[in-house]
Amino acid sequence: MWSFPSRMLSRTRRFPDGDIINIHGRTGKYLETPSGPVTNNILDMVREGLHIELSATLRVARSSAAKATKKRLSVKTNGNYQLINLHVCPLKKPDELAGRLLVVFEDIESESMDETGDHAGKDDSSLASTRIAELERKLQTTRESHQTTIKELESSNEELKSTNEEIQNIFVDNNMQVRRFTPEATMIVNLIPTDIGRPIRHVASNLKYDNMIRDLEKVLQYLTPVETEVQTDEGRWFNMRIIPYRTRDTF
Repeated sequence: MWSFPSRMLSRTRRFPDGDIINIHGRTGKYLETPSGPVTNNILDMVREGLHIELSATLRVARSSAAKATKKRLSVKTNGNYQLINLHVCPLKKPDELAGRLLVVFEDIESESMDETGDHAGKDDSSLASTRIAELERKLQTTRESHQTTIKELESSNEELKSTNEEIQNIFVDNNMQVRRFTPEATMIVNLIPTDIGRPIRHVASNLKYDNMIRDLEKVLQYLTPVETEVQTDEGRWFNMRIIPYRTRDTF
C-alpha cells in the first residue's frame, strides 16, 4: 500500500516562495513545526535528511517548469529512518493554480527497498503521476466550489444593496468594527458618523437583544445567516437578519 501525503506551495505576493497553502493527507512524518516564531514555509518545517534535497528539487522544478523527482531519500522520523521518493510538480492548470508547486512525499514500503531493478522505479513513477493527477482534479473541484460560493455571496450582497431605503443596514468588518450604516439604522442603534471604525460592541443599542454580539461572531465564523425578531425599548418589533458580507478580497 502506497501513501502520498502532499502539500501545495505558492510563489505570489500574497504567499511568499515556499509557503504552504494547501495540505492533503498526513505529512507529520516529513514536516514538523519548529520552535521559535511561527512559520508556514516548507523549508523551515522539513525534517532531518530532507532540507537540502527538497530545496534542490524545488529549484529544479521551478526553473524547468517540469516535474522533478528525488528517489530513495532517508528521512529521520520518530527516532527511525524512512525511505521516501520526493516529487515536486509545477501546476499549470487551472489558471488560478498556475505557478504553484505540488510537493508529494511517497513512502517506500519495506518490500520495495531491495534491489528490484528499473521495473519498480517505473511503477513508483507511474503511481506518483496518477496521484498528482488525482490531486489536481480535487484542487479543481475545490476551486469550482469556492467560485460557486463567491457568486452566491456576491448575489446576496447585490440584493442587500438594492433593498428599500427604509431598511436599517449596519455593516461591520471581520474585526467587528462599524464600516458604514444607513441613516435609518440610527433609529435602533445609537450611531453617529464618528462611530465608523469603532467596535460595534461599544455602541449603545435600543434593542432588547442581549445575543447580538454572540450572533455576529457566529455569522463571521461560519458564514451562516441568523434571523430573529427583536424588540426596541419603545416596544417596536423588527425582523432582523445578520448575513455574511463577503467580497473577492475578503473571502
